[in-house]
Amino acid sequence: AMPFREGLPLIGRVKEVSQFRLALADCNRSGLGQFVYVRGEAGIGKTRLLKEFENIARQAGFGCHRALVLDFGAGHGQDAARALIRSLIGINVDAGINERAAAAENIATSGVLDSDNIVHLYSTLGLPQPDDSLAIYDAMSADTRVAGQRDVFCRIIEDTAAQKPLLLLVEDIHWANR
Repeated sequence: AMPFREGLPLIGRVKEVSQFRLALADCNRSGLGQFVYVRGEAGIGKTRLLKEFENIARQAGFGCHRALVLDFGAGHGQDAARALIRSLIGINVDAGINERAAAAENIATSGVLDSDNIVHLYSTLGLPQPDDSLAIYDAMSADTRVAGQRDVFCRIIEDTAAQKPLLLLVEDIHWANR
């Protein structure tokens, strides 16, 4: 497979690009989201096609956020959902603890999350729990933690999407275990 080079025109994908443009237009018109699942054999240009979709979405005024599911597993805090959350709140996936803590503080004071969800935000961003919520978090079941992190993820997406339409790209989602 030939590596993708930035700036080269996309050739032979008129149908796919047209379908994507229609999906974006429908999202803009209806205010509702859509899923677009791109699949195919390795080396047929899926990544290049997604890059084109991202360019089209940016030109249409969409905020674009990307994550990658790794086939060999992700490091702590590096999974696709956490990568998307970090992108949505404006920090890099490899942001240090101080940058993550500042972002958490901004969200905590913004009113996007209920006060009960702040512990899940800290967990999602790989931050130590504040002393006043550590005992509460430690007493939670794994299911409660997962549900809380899912709620944080959804609320951040909803808040960001209320400001501008979004394109969330997750590459290699077939490697995800949930």
